[in-house]
This record gives sequence, C-alpha cells and structure tokens, in this order.
Amino acid sequence: MTFPQRDLEGPSRGLYDGGTFHVEALFPVPGPLRFLGVLSCAASADTVASLDGSVLLETLPMDDYTVHGQAPDPAAMTDSGYSDPSIQVEIHQEWIDGSHYNIAHIKIAHASQLRTALERNSLNKNNYVWNIAATNNAVVATGGEFLNLNTGTYTIRMSQTLRTRGKKGRDALFIDQYGNFHITKRFTKDTVTELEAQGLQIVNAFNFGPALVIDGEAVYEQCRGKNGYPLGAVNYPRPRTAFGQLGPLEYLMVVVDGKNVKVTNADGTVQRSPGVDIFALGEFMYKSGCTQAYALDGGASAVMYFAKTGRYSTPNSRRAVTDIIYFASLAVSTQTQESPAAQ
Repeated sequence: MTFPQRDLEGPSRGLYDGGTFHVEALFPVPGPLRFLGVLSCAASADTVASLDGSVLLETLPMDDYTVHGQAPDPAAMTDSGYSDPSIQVEIHQEWIDGSHYNIAHIKIAHASQLRTALERNSLNKNNYVWNIAATNNAVVATGGEFLNLNTGTYTIRMSQTLRTRGKKGRDALFIDQYGNFHITKRFTKDTVTELEAQGLQIVNAFNFGPALVIDGEAVYEQCRGKNGYPLGAVNYPRPRTAFGQLGPLEYLMVVVDGKNVKVTNADGTVQRSPGVDIFALGEFMYKSGCTQAYALDGGASAVMYFAKTGRYSTPNSRRAVTDIIYFASLAVSTQTQESPAAQ
C-alpha cells in the first residue's frame, strides 16, 4: 500500500515509501501548516469525499465523545495496515538503536475520524487501551493522558470541556476542527482565546507533554536537564507514546516498548527493549517529518492497538487507563457524489 505524499510548505524531512520510514533523511524544515478547511462536497455538510474521490462518506459528530466510528472492515485489514475509502493505515514494527518501535502512519478523509474516548464515558473509570479501542470501533489507537490519575489538567474531548484548571508548567496540545495541531510550551488559557479568535474550534486538548516538534522546529532539547520537564522522567529510557501531524489529515502514532520487556520478532527471536528517553523519541518524530509532535502518557500506558491484532505493541505490564486517542472509519453515504462539472 502506497501513501501519496501531500504537498507542504517546503520539502518533507522524512521519507515514506509505502513500507518504511527513512528516519535518517534530513531536509530543510517546512514552515507552519496552513489551516485548510474541510473538503467540501455539494451534497451535504455532513458528507465528505472519500480519499480517492469516488464516493461520499458520512462524517461523524465532533461534539460527542460517546459516538464511535464505523466498524472496520475485516476484508480491508492486512498484517501491515488497513485501507478503505475513508482511511489508510500503514503499520509496522522496527528496532532502532536497540529499542522496539511500533509505528502507525494514518491518512483520513475527514477530521471527525480523529477521535478520543473515555472508558464508559467517565473520567473515573479505567480499562485497558485495547478494550476501550475495540468498544469504540477503532482502526488504530494509543493511550491518551490517563485522566483518572492525571488530574488538574485542561481537558477537552470531542468539543466537550471536561476540566478547565490546567497545569501551567506543562506543554499543551490543541486539535482544531480541521484536524490540525497547535502546540504551546507551558500551558496558558491565552492560547485558547487566541485560537478561538482565529475562528478555530478546539475539539481536543491535552495537558501532558512534553512538546517534541512545534511548527516544524525540534523543541525536545528544551527538556534537557534535571528539571527540564515536570513529568515523565524525560532523561531516562522508558516506554514512550508520541502523536504527530505530518500534514493535512495525515498523522503519525508511535509507541516504543520499554523497561526491558521481551519482544518476540517475526522470525521467532526474542529481544529486550529498554525504551528511550524523550530526546530519542523527539528526534524520531522530527526526522520522520512531523510538523507538530507531542508526547503522551508512557510507562505501562504505552500501548498501541490495531484492529486486526488487538494489542499491537508489547507493554511491559498491564495498566488500565481512562482515555484513548483513535482513528475511525466512515460509512459510505447513500447520497450521490456530484460530478465536478455539476459542482
């Protein structure tokens, strides 16, 4: 399966050939993402063209985290990915500098497919990532920021503001209605005001971090030092989770297995993965071409789910969490796509 490259404001730093991320590639950094509106279809505001433009798809509500996507089509799954008219996922595992990376490259037709969910729609309930993901018909998913334990944060899930206090010492990730990322160093509510003044709606907000890449610039080195970031033991090898944006409606999910967990390779050999510090994680996201990238809850929460296999990564232990980030499929609309001439 080949992913056609989207044009950004400059050449991509990371190269992807449909099967391998060439993380050693390093080209000039692209500028900040342009804010691109949702692809319009003449038929309805609730439909969107498929990735190849051949059919219309029913979009999902962006103001309700209790609504999940269309169940993934088993016939669309392979060991290395998933492809239907609304979403393409390329997923693989790779050993890099002695640690085991689980990597998912995702393209979607509409921003409503980037979703968040809570276990039983509550901030106070926990379950395993793979169980929450399966319940919500996820194609691919990772844990979020463990909201039951990570309290006092500024939290928005599918346009619903759940917490407003905010951890000012932490970085923040805001995702708008177009699926674009906005990352700020050291949370402040002024950022929320500024985004809303631009006509942007915050659909999901995270207050975990740290930030790894902002507007094409690597910022993970700002965490270096004993007191470089107030969360996550950034200087030491750990299981890690990162979420990045490569371009419009194109994303990268990464989970690194750690704490010397035993990983069984495809050839049957077994290796131990120590995990990585935040700097190795940030470097990978930067060199892979992310224009924006952000770290989420790691440790025993560092789990990747894929619909074909269930639990995809190899967590060092079993930890039930509160929330996930996931990508969903869309149903084909019964409406008829108008021809370009008619539009």
